[in-house]
Parts: sequence; structure tokens; C-alpha cells
Amino acid sequence: MMRADSKGERTRNALIDAAIQVVASEGLSALSYRKVAATAEVSLALVNYHFPAKSELVASLSATVLRTYAESIERTIDRVNAGTAMTFDSIARQLLRNAITRDRNRTLAWAEVVLEAARRPQSLTLAREWDSELQRLWTALAAATGHDPSPVAVRSEVDLLTGLLFLCIALQVDGSSLTDTLEGTPPDYPVQMSPRGPQTLSPRKSGPKATETRARIVESVIAILKEQGASAISFRAIAERANLSPAAPSYYFASIADLLSHSQNTLTERSRTRYREVMRIADRSDLTQTQVIDLTTTIFVREATESCSENLVFFANWLEAARRPELRPVIRSFVDNQIAAWQRVLPMQDGAACPKRSGLLSMTLFLGKLLRIVSTGSVTADLVQSRNEFLYALEAIAAGVPGSCFSRSAGG
Repeated sequence: MMRADSKGERTRNALIDAAIQVVASEGLSALSYRKVAATAEVSLALVNYHFPAKSELVASLSATVLRTYAESIERTIDRVNAGTAMTFDSIARQLLRNAITRDRNRTLAWAEVVLEAARRPQSLTLAREWDSELQRLWTALAAATGHDPSPVAVRSEVDLLTGLLFLCIALQVDGSSLTDTLEGTPPDYPVQMSPRGPQTLSPRKSGPKATETRARIVESVIAILKEQGASAISFRAIAERANLSPAAPSYYFASIADLLSHSQNTLTERSRTRYREVMRIADRSDLTQTQVIDLTTTIFVREATESCSENLVFFANWLEAARRPELRPVIRSFVDNQIAAWQRVLPMQDGAACPKRSGLLSMTLFLGKLLRIVSTGSVTADLVQSRNEFLYALEAIAAGVPGSCFSRSAGG
């Protein structure tokens, strides 16, 4: 029997750490035994020996990240139980800060695994393990800190933190900009292109045929993102998918980042169209809290079912923005628009207009919940619970519950 501290076990752990590094820097689709071997500085045969199948390597990667995360929360719970005074929200903020700074590579690897689960049914088990363990850990933390440990409360807090985490990853939020981000003002990025794409095209790149070709290319990018993720995007792969010459994608688009930005804008416009279809039946100037919850639930269920695959692309682009700064202006623009949209529909608080923080929390709650539902298979029982969860969370945001992630200040 191999001891836990044996050379073989140390080698296996080193290979898992190398895999985390590869996935964090290049994406799960780019993970290969050759890259793991090069990163760990071992032979290719050694990787094959410890992990006969790539799925075993991914499962071990996921289990290692989850175990490290669980141990961190359990140590915190032990400190609270031993008498250290800490509130639920202060712990949540510190864990969020750690995830986007010290543990950034593990966070990116986790995000890749979660998105992969939405693409491949055989990976759903990993996402569901994460979901179950997160619920257990945060329920224990809530109980230890005197916070509401009910399933709907904990689920809402975890969904919110997940959405905030993806936002921070996409916009490269660091420790110095986290507080401003949590107040509704993420880091700013110069807009490098119009939300609708380039304003002018050279004569040979304009006209009906060019417009149709550009649309085919963008749709091919979206299709690859749905199936494999951003790390699988290349001009050659796009050309093959669109049935175009190898040079065509680079003729119409300057870079991969440009293509990803266009795919993000295309999906954003489709999302807005779906949103308008639902909202046109309501008088947005005088929505009650109940109406907001009902409309939010309707939109959410539609996004999690009918538009599930498109939302997967949305998250893939956000994750790729962690590696491609060129994508951040487009995402920042989307975030600003979403915060403003939530501010318009949320009821006033204490007679004043809804603050940016409430808009931010509502947006990230929605995104975090959507990611959870999509990555765990859009289970009907979870969808049925979504209205109760929105009821709890949006009321908590309106009330600014002290000591929770829904408090009215990023400082609690």
C-alpha cells in the first residue's frame, strides 16, 4: 500500500498541480498529458502511468481544488467555534478575496470544470459534487456565525458569491479594487470597440456578402464555444466549422479576441431581445416587489432551459476574459448596463432610488444561480425552487440584511 507521503503520491500531487496550472492559463480544452508533463518537468509516460484516462486527471483536479476549499472553510468554522469573533459576510468577503488573488489558479480551474459539466453529461457528477459540498460547508458556516442556515438562505448566499466570483475573474478585480466592485463600481477599461462592433469597414469587407460571411463566422465561434470552450477557438477551427477558406476568419476579424467580443455582443443582443419580450407586458415604471420576483423567475427559467447553451457561451467568454484583457471592455459595458437595468426595476429603498450595489447584487445573484442550474443539468426540482429563492434574495437585497452578503455596504 502506498503511503500518503510516498514518492508516488508526491508525484501524483505534482501532476495535479501542473494540470491546475495548465487549465488556469489555457483552459480545460487545452489540457493535454504533454503540457502537464512539461509543466511538472516529468516524462509523458509518468503522466499516463498515474492517470490512464484524461477524465481521471480532471476528476482528481476537481477533487483537489474542492478539498483545499473545504479545508479552508472548515478551519474558519473551527476558529469561530473556538471563540474568534467573525461575521458571515466578513468571512465571505475574505474567501472571495482569497479566490481572486492567492488562489486564482484554483479558482480558474474550478470555473473550467463547472462549465465543462454543462457541455458533457459525463462531467455533471463533478459539478453536482461541488454543489452539494458548497451547500454543506456554507450551511455549517452560517450556523457557526449565527446566520440564517436555512437551505434557501444558504443557497442564495452561495449563488450570489458564485456570480460575484465570475464577475471578479472576468474583470481582473484584485484586492485593491474589490470593495469598489462590491459597491457596484468594478474596474474601468477603455472601450476598444463599439458594443455593436467596428464602426467602419473597408470596401472589400462591407456589403451584403461580407455581412453574411461575418455572421457565419461569428455563429461558428458561438458553436465552438458551446461545445468546447474558448481554448478551442482558432482561425483554422472557425474556418472549418463555417466551411470557409482558412484565411477567411482573419480577413474579416483582426484577432481571436475580436471574434470573442463579437460573439459576446451577439449573445448580449439576443438576451436583450428575450428580456424585452417578457418585460413589454409589464409597466416597468411601477413594478411591485412581487411583480419583479415573478418576472425575474420567468426570465430565469427561460434562460436556464431554452437558452441554456447560449448562456454557457456567455460564461465561457467571461472566463476567457481572465486571460484576454481585450475582452474586458465589452464585459464591463454589459455589467454597467445590467446594473442599470436592475436599478430601474427594483423598488426604491427608503424612498430613494435603488443604489448601484443593489443592482450589482441582483445581477450577480441571477448569474450565479444561472451558472449553478446550467452546470448541474437544469434539474426540474431546482427550477421549481427558483421563485422562492428569488423571493428570499431580492427581499434580502431590498432590506440590506446586516451580517449577510446582501447587506447595504460592502463593509457589512
